[in-house]
Amino acid sequence: MDSGFRLHLSNYAGQASPECPVGVGAGKALMRFFLPANLFKLTDKNRNYSKRKSAMKIRSIISSILSAVLLAALLIILFSCVEKNIPQTDELVGAWKGKVQFKTGTYAEIKDFEFMYVFNSGGTMTESSNYDGVPPTPPAYGIWKKMGKKEYESHYEFYWNKVPASYEELAKTGGFPNAGYGVLSEKIILSDDGKSYSSTIKFNLFDQTGKQTVFNEEGTVEAKKLEF
Repeated sequence: MDSGFRLHLSNYAGQASPECPVGVGAGKALMRFFLPANLFKLTDKNRNYSKRKSAMKIRSIISSILSAVLLAALLIILFSCVEKNIPQTDELVGAWKGKVQFKTGTYAEIKDFEFMYVFNSGGTMTESSNYDGVPPTPPAYGIWKKMGKKEYESHYEFYWNKVPASYEELAKTGGFPNAGYGVLSEKIILSDDGKSYSSTIKFNLFDQTGKQTVFNEEGTVEAKKLEF
């Protein structure tokens, strides 16, 4: 390379250094001299495209983060509402076995009367006794509610059946025909530990027409909660 061309390059791009006689700027000059001019224009466009692409990527990341935050907040609110709607289990809920002693009426003569109860969450219940087979009688179904701390009331009903007067009548009817329904109600006091309760009980009986035939026979119940 002659001294004139070196001087030309030095004037274009700055003084040459001992380490690089033609200078850094001279290298750029050579590239611009030998390579097409539109290549540098494409490079500028690529820079702008890269900037736009980076900006789009940042916006996409921010959008994803915001979506995740909103989804998490929505799930927290949803689960909070679900927890609030779940009814708390009451101490009365469960299976119970009670000894019943009526003080007035026909049942007062029975000394080994026992009831089995199931109090369900939501306020429904079922009951059956060790005398449901005399005559065969279906279980009682009813409702219960909390009246105060450790205080409850229950109301349940059952169908009662008539005992046929003779074997011929039994054969004719094919079983024990329905004669009406009974209504039982209790006022319950739960123990401090929730494992037993005492109650007063009333019994009323109605025939198939709805006419009352037994009035407010009273008794007491001592019940224990069934546990493993």
